[in-house]
Amino acid sequence: VFDHVAEVWGSMLHRNATTFWETIVGAWDFSNAGSLCHGWSAVPIYLYYAYAMGVKPAAPGFRVEAVRPVESGLYELEARIVRPDGEIIDL
Repeated sequence: VFDHVAEVWGSMLHRNATTFWETIVGAWDFSNAGSLCHGWSAVPIYLYYAYAMGVKPAAPGFRVEAVRPVESGLYELEARIVRPDGEIIDL
């Protein structure tokens, strides 16, 4: 999964994207109607937090979090979570 993220989303970054596109083709997809800022394209953020960092909410609002990283071969990762109550969790 991380290899796929690096290929697809990395391609967008290498083409100077400042947001993540609806598809890898970008604005030129769907008869030049492709979205250049699409909500589902934020999926890598969830993947990195939930699996590489192992951070998942165990209750609404991150009142309790579960931290169980999955061995992914990714190193030197850092994460910051700001809970709704203002508490900051640095990993």
